[in-house]
Amino acid sequence: MKFKRTVQIEKGEKLDITPLIDVVLQLLIFFALTSSFVFNPGIKVDIPEYTTAESVKPTDLMVTITKSNEVFYKDKYVSPIEGFKQLRLEFRKDAAATKEPHLIIKADVGVPFGKVVEIMLLASDEGIYNQTIATRPKEEIE
Repeated sequence: MKFKRTVQIEKGEKLDITPLIDVVLQLLIFFALTSSFVFNPGIKVDIPEYTTAESVKPTDLMVTITKSNEVFYKDKYVSPIEGFKQLRLEFRKDAAATKEPHLIIKADVGVPFGKVVEIMLLASDEGIYNQTIATRPKEEIE
């Protein structure tokens, strides 16, 4: 049984690809808007470079130390009064609430090392043993 062709393509006719372009652009916009972006919220600090920098997980706890030695925990200022009493309470609460808490210390390059060690020891005293110092990927390996 032979079927008769009902559509004929005449010479000079062109295929309209405008709808195809519209769909492709809409898909591109959709994926660009819904993809997860790596975003480091908080205070602007100049962290050191290192060759093996890893990305931050949303469940990680973050302490930020600025160049002027101001300490922020979860983007909130922490007063150094009484040896960071409020920070100690926050660490204790988060250590109890999380199975394996992971603390990331995001310290500016100009922060004295002693300040970073003070925060690390404070976290260890409250049960947060998994600690990392934040770095950014090194652009060029020398």
